Amino acid sequence: MNKVERDLYKIGLGFGAVGVVVLLLLWISGIDLTKWGRPCVFYRFTGCYCPGCGGTRAVMALVHGKIVTSFLYHPLVVYLAGIYLVFMTTNTLQLISHQHLKIAMRYHDIYLYLMVAIIFVNWVVQNIIIFMH
Repeated sequence: MNKVERDLYKIGLGFGAVGVVVLLLLWISGIDLTKWGRPCVFYRFTGCYCPGCGGTRAVMALVHGKIVTSFLYHPLVVYLAGIYLVFMTTNTLQLISHQHLKIAMRYHDIYLYLMVAIIFVNWVVQNIIIFMH
């Protein structure tokens, strides 16, 4: 594991720990984040969806196990969750095996390029749909 991957792994552990705590608190309290959202300023001024519109609903759907619904709200959430799970699982298994299992997912810039492409395509499709109605 090189320095970038080691740093990403540490950040992933931190986000994972915070995520578990937040999800537990939301579950215990019954708070629905989709009802706390503020109106999108970009949408209010332009009449178009912003590149992040649907993200909170996508996270909440994924938390409730609704993968397809999450993907339809914003495919980036499912993509990032998948990348996170594969990266963290494979790197953890490699660390636990004391490097005997050479299965750790490595960082490549293509993951970032795919993320940007997903955001752009989703944004374009959402706005095409809104203007067709």
